[in-house]
Amino acid sequence: MVTTLADIAQHVGVDVSTVSIVLNDRPKAQRLLKETRQRILDAARELNYQSSFTARALASGKTSTLALVCGGIDNPYFAQIASTALEQAAKLGYHLLINAVRWEQEEERRGVQMLLSRQVDGMLLHTGCLNDDSPLLKQLIKDNYPIVMLNLPKRYQHVSEVYSDFYPGLLAAVTHLKALGHQQVHFVEYLRMKHQPVAPKSVTFDKVCRELGVKASVSYCDLSTEACMEKGRQLAESPHQAVIAYSDNATIGIINGLLELGRDVPGDMDVIGMDGTRWSEQYNPSLACVVQDDVQLISQSLEILLAKIKNPQMPCSHVAVPTSFRMGRSVGMG
Repeated sequence: MVTTLADIAQHVGVDVSTVSIVLNDRPKAQRLLKETRQRILDAARELNYQSSFTARALASGKTSTLALVCGGIDNPYFAQIASTALEQAAKLGYHLLINAVRWEQEEERRGVQMLLSRQVDGMLLHTGCLNDDSPLLKQLIKDNYPIVMLNLPKRYQHVSEVYSDFYPGLLAAVTHLKALGHQQVHFVEYLRMKHQPVAPKSVTFDKVCRELGVKASVSYCDLSTEACMEKGRQLAESPHQAVIAYSDNATIGIINGLLELGRDVPGDMDVIGMDGTRWSEQYNPSLACVVQDDVQLISQSLEILLAKIKNPQMPCSHVAVPTSFRMGRSVGMG
């Protein structure tokens, strides 16, 4: 039999409203005697009372639940983003629902709509295909629904964004490669970005190389492990001696392809990854990386999202989180 507030009130000898005030931790609870509050809490435990999520949501108009839509968590970067978001949301008193989807417009649309059906209070979107022309995104903006976009810099005019600023990390990375004597650096970009209006990593890479007087070249590679290994095999047969790849995952595949054909890293090829996930330090050789600050990306995003939930009319924010460069054994030390 389900225990109700009335059962607890009868057990303790107080009104139902008093039990509700204490169990929902309302400000009025502090006006009650400490002994009364404790008796109510003890009775709730003794009677195995379970609060009604639905009832509380109906009463407050909020579910205390947020959502994150991101790429597949088989990718270490998205796994780390999801883990950080879960931890930080919990510290703020929120549940977090996660929908990991492929970067395809229809999948992203379904992922967002599924979470909207769960009546989440707001949403973080780390997606690749939703844009200002998307009917779904237009409707969310029109409804002033609380959303924050992650890591697609200056792509959305009417939505708050928090994204990595790749300039400081790439500047330090290319500066290090130049100090090792490289006059040319090759960048491996995600294949999908070849068809996007903005590819923030490779565009920033090109800018940094021009500033430093280093010759830049770019090629493209898909996400799959085999595609990244094949890119490594191609690079092993090329004149390139310094490579930066768009993600830690891609970098590991490229290194494996290089090693398969007998190339030494970093002896024959200096290789740098981008993301700086915790797993990249466990690889052998440990990856030198342009590091994204996932903690700051998520904390800034949640701060904006919760402010938007409180005040749907607040203006959009566009926040850049600086990257850094971390040395690893996949490059020479100089």
